[in-house]
Amino acid sequence: MDFDRANELAQEFIQRIMKNQEKQNRKSTTYHRLFGTNTADGVVNEVPHITERMKKVYYIKGRAGTGKSTFMRKVVKSCKEYGFDIEVYHCSFDPGSMDMVLVPELEFCMFDSTDPHEFFPTREGEEIIDLYEEAVKPGTDEKYEEQITKVHNHYKSFMKQGVKELKKAGEYREKYESQFIFTEEDKNAIVECINQQVIQ
Repeated sequence: MDFDRANELAQEFIQRIMKNQEKQNRKSTTYHRLFGTNTADGVVNEVPHITERMKKVYYIKGRAGTGKSTFMRKVVKSCKEYGFDIEVYHCSFDPGSMDMVLVPELEFCMFDSTDPHEFFPTREGEEIIDLYEEAVKPGTDEKYEEQITKVHNHYKSFMKQGVKELKKAGEYREKYESQFIFTEEDKNAIVECINQQVIQ
């Protein structure tokens, strides 16, 4: 991994998106969100719905350890310094991660477009930034193919097991909830109670 080249790429990107931008006379606000979730019926992913309103979408590619999160953190830092509000999205499988950065005022977003949320450009204004291609020595995948495959398969096996457990939890929830029966009158009373709480 050529970390100097990775840092250069981040600086080049920041200069590109900040070109002709003036610093805002206010403090930046960061909103933390999830772009998907895990359910008993499988994974729900909202990436396409989030990105569709952005003029520019950058798909960050590269294996684990190639600097995708670091790249995005540098962009976030720069946007904060300029006073722009930021939306940071985390992966539901790893809430501590930073997997998407969206800046509404600049009409752009960038995200870690690798498994388990891998996407590719489909329209004008979208492009790939491949950190592996730009900053990793050619032949690295081939050299460590056996180790990479072993780790990948290990990761996938735990993902599959997690989905199975969620399905079991969903079946248990349905069985538990089937014990309770609500009449139309009960439902209306509940809705009315919630409405009153919202209004207050």
